[in-house]
This record gives sequence, C-alpha cells and structure tokens, in this order.
Amino acid sequence: MSEHLMSSQHNEIQVLHAISNDWSMVNAHFHDKYELNLSISGGNRFFVNDTVHITEPGDLFFLSPEDLHKNLVPQHVTYERYLIFFTPKSMACFDTCGTDLFEIFKRPHPEFNNKLSLNQEQLLEITTLLDDIIYHATCRYANLILYKKIKVAELLLLIHNIYHNHRNPYPMNPDTISKKVHSIIDYINLHLSSKLTIDHLAKQFYINKHYLCDIFKKETNFTINQHITNKRIIKSKILLKKGLTVTEVTAAIGYENDSHFIRTFKKLVGITPKQYALKHPHTKDNL
Repeated sequence: MSEHLMSSQHNEIQVLHAISNDWSMVNAHFHDKYELNLSISGGNRFFVNDTVHITEPGDLFFLSPEDLHKNLVPQHVTYERYLIFFTPKSMACFDTCGTDLFEIFKRPHPEFNNKLSLNQEQLLEITTLLDDIIYHATCRYANLILYKKIKVAELLLLIHNIYHNHRNPYPMNPDTISKKVHSIIDYINLHLSSKLTIDHLAKQFYINKHYLCDIFKKETNFTINQHITNKRIIKSKILLKKGLTVTEVTAAIGYENDSHFIRTFKKLVGITPKQYALKHPHTKDNL
C-alpha cells in the first residue's frame, strides 16, 4: 500500500492519495468533516445512505457529516483514490465571496445522489491540483495552512463550475438496491424515534423476518440493526449540536435509557455525547 498524507498544525484539512491492495472497510461509518472521494481505479461498490453505486474511474463522491457510507472493494483488486477531508470552519474565510462552495453537499437536485462523473479532461485537471497540494505539503512552508485553504477553495470552485456546466450533472449507475429495501430504509429513516425491531419491520412490510435480514444484508452489506444504530447516532449528533440535552436526544432517537445511548455513542464516535456537545457548542449555525 502506498499513501501520501498531508500533515499540518491541525487536521482541519487533509488530502490523501492512496493505492491499496486487498483493502476493505468493515463497517459503514460517518464523520464530522466533509469528504470528497475521487475514484481512480473504479470497480468498487460505494454505498451512500440508500444508494449503491458501481464506481467508474473519475467518479467523484460528495459526503457531508450526515451521510452514512461504506466502500466495498473486490478481493485482490488494486484500489486507487484521492480523499479530501475538511471542516466548514476551514473554508469560512471564503463565505463572503458570493459563491456557496458547499452547495454541492446540500443535495441541489433530487437525483444528485452524492456523485458527479468526471470526463478525462476534468479528471486530469482535478488530480493535477490535488497532486500539487500534496507535493507542497511536504515542503513545510511557513504559510502552508493558508496555502491549503486557498487550494481547497480552488478545488471546490472548480467542482462548483463543473457541476453547473455539466450537460448531465446527475449521472447514475443502475441502483443495486431493490425497491423493497429502499422502502425499508425510508421507513427506518422516518421512524428513528420509534421502537424499531426486526419483528416490527417484518410485520410492517409483510415479509418473513429471516428473509428481511437476508435481503437487507445482501444488498447493503450490513445488517438492519447496524443501519438503525448508525442513523440514530448521526441524528443524535445533529441534535446535540442544536443544544438538546442527552436525555432529550435519547428520547428523540428511540433509545429506552440514557446509558444505552451513551454507551453506543461512545463506541461509534469515540467520546461521550456530553463531550461531543462541549466540542460543538450550540450556535445559530447549528440550527
């Protein structure tokens, strides 16, 4: 495996070029940063929320902190991609420039589904810019942080222009998730505050619970309970940022008691809900 990772005084902006053999992602996940995931090799299955994409070289995925995602790569396949992680705070200095650099992350079209497919010219332009960022990161300039911010803003502006000038900005691979599983996912997302069990879902959709578990795992590659837990924790992070107490969040996402919620949150996020709330104090920007 060959990787080049930008390092800096802080982790607000990270750029990674990775070439991996036998790479795998065990669990679906989410994180507080925005992510750009640019596929170079293609051939993997990229699950985002309720859609599975069969990637092609040049597919660029946009992931916000609320997006549950998982990447599945066939065994013995060389997997190459660029990853860019950044916080809204890191780009705040460009907010007054008249262009919403985060527009692409805000579901500007109902058919968007987190992806743009780049042509060869666009792919070359973006990878050249990314390689330039990675190269200069090794030079240890005194003004490296400012340089990274400017370059990532340039990248987002380039993507913004591609999105608006693309003849077909919403290209979609055939969705590998059936209508039945789509319906189950939609139901779960709408009822996170309710008691969700496999027995309840089986009755709701009039199917055998064992068959329900089998088709969900086969099409999404993780279990129903894993999906429910991940979506609840994603929602809890949003609510904590809005200033709700741990007890209020516990009730809002369908947990029976605070201790269960706190234990699950810490397992997935790495800190307790209270610690997370202290790191993300309630402001108008969180509403």
